[in-house]
Amino acid sequence: MELYGPTLTNETESFDSNAPDGWQLGEHTRVVDGRLSMEWEEDNKALFTSGVLDGAFAWSVDVEQAGLDDSQRAYLYFNYLDAANHYALELTASHLRLIRKLHNKETILREVAHEHPKYATVRYEIRRDEGDIQVSSGTGGTLETVIGDIYDDRITFGIAGVGSSYNAARFDNSIIGPIHLEYMEEYTENFNDQTAQGWTLNGILMNENGFLKGDWPLATIGVYNGGVLPSEYEYRMKVVHGGVGEPQFSRMVFNYRDEQNYDVLDISYAKLHLRSVREGITQELAPEQPLTYHEWQTVYYTIRKEDGKIKVTGESNGDSRIYFDQIPVVAAGGGKIGVGVTWAASDFDDIEVRRLKSAPSTFVNYAENFDSGTAPGWTLDGITVAGDHLKGNNGVAQSVYTSAQLPEQFRYSVLVRHGGQNESNKSKLFFNYKDEQNYYVVEINLNGMKLKQRIEGVETELGAAPLTYGEWWNITYVVTKSNGLINVKSVYEGTESTLTEAPADPLLTGGNIAVGVEYSGSDFDDITVTGL
Repeated sequence: MELYGPTLTNETESFDSNAPDGWQLGEHTRVVDGRLSMEWEEDNKALFTSGVLDGAFAWSVDVEQAGLDDSQRAYLYFNYLDAANHYALELTASHLRLIRKLHNKETILREVAHEHPKYATVRYEIRRDEGDIQVSSGTGGTLETVIGDIYDDRITFGIAGVGSSYNAARFDNSIIGPIHLEYMEEYTENFNDQTAQGWTLNGILMNENGFLKGDWPLATIGVYNGGVLPSEYEYRMKVVHGGVGEPQFSRMVFNYRDEQNYDVLDISYAKLHLRSVREGITQELAPEQPLTYHEWQTVYYTIRKEDGKIKVTGESNGDSRIYFDQIPVVAAGGGKIGVGVTWAASDFDDIEVRRLKSAPSTFVNYAENFDSGTAPGWTLDGITVAGDHLKGNNGVAQSVYTSAQLPEQFRYSVLVRHGGQNESNKSKLFFNYKDEQNYYVVEINLNGMKLKQRIEGVETELGAAPLTYGEWWNITYVVTKSNGLINVKSVYEGTESTLTEAPADPLLTGGNIAVGVEYSGSDFDDITVTGL
């Protein structure tokens, strides 16, 4: 795997030249009539090698696909490292698949039905931000989200490219570049100072008693411009609805892009609607729900978005109700919040937004000796705090420290008192732990240690060394990851011994530390992590 040039800034390509600048064309790929064209071969590819996608970006491109069935495919590649490690949007005449390929193992992250007739030109846009991937498509300048809120952070950088398999697809008008959004972490506003800092009110009034007020004759939306919603959030507001007719709505707006594109909770005297507006066309996201609140009753509404689903609750006078739950919303994070009215005189106040999942902190200097008899930040799944250390349970168990992630280079040490005399009795030290299928681990038994990596469930032994320590001896194991190498040492009574050294995989980074046992009652203590 290799990188191609600096971080990409902005790139527009109409393929008017037979040798488009920065594009590396494959054997069966050429420019024909101002479009990047593929031949009817199995594996066609063209890669943009002059800039690296590193962070948040948006990429849109016109695609004319020439296939009739699922065996004839076109591809948009992003965060492409090599043929075995990348993301791809696979498209055929009838479906879209969002695919991650990691160490040559292919995982379908999402598959949706999607019509793309033969020889029709459709524009696709891929957006990636904070690990969220969103795909939109459309014609005539109108794009609609078809895949949204797919979180995957396994490949964090790479290049862009296009390709096909048995499909004479054509590509044109590629626009790609970084996106920069200011996310709302914690926001509260009660308007007590009779100002609305950051708001464009658009006809919504500021009441002298310190709240926003709708004006009867208007159908309008006021928008907060001080930040955008993250991918997962809780958004709460006090609403006093004024109006007894069904066309009279108080509006709690979210994911606002412009006046033609937003999501909204529409509140009337008798009903609650959860709606999406796209290119000015309104659709119901879920069946309407009846309301029993009376006019001018104070109600606190909360919209919670988590794992790609919306939950809406209302609370008044101690009575809390769930009105919508587990409602899919295709829009990813990045839109604004707002309030609105449709021929109503409603009041809005006490607006709050908080991010549900903040980016985890990174280890700087961490030390834990468990002398307090507690293990803050550790998941104690089968591992217990026994006195002043962590204790295995003689079964299979592990404990993960979830409060911070590892930096790119670090030193990680653990004092281990290994319990067990057989090959099957193991103490384990995990690092760069992502999940049960992706991590490094140092496995220790009475006779030796092994350094292993597990990626997408495939385990590889990277190194091994014999050990001559006795059961329950106090041995400190030190793992150092630096300059692309992993080094494992042991320290006993001040004597340091190098056990093994191996190259690190560039895709297995970040993640947590953890300790575990396999049929062992081992003790773990004096855990430290230092960034290098």
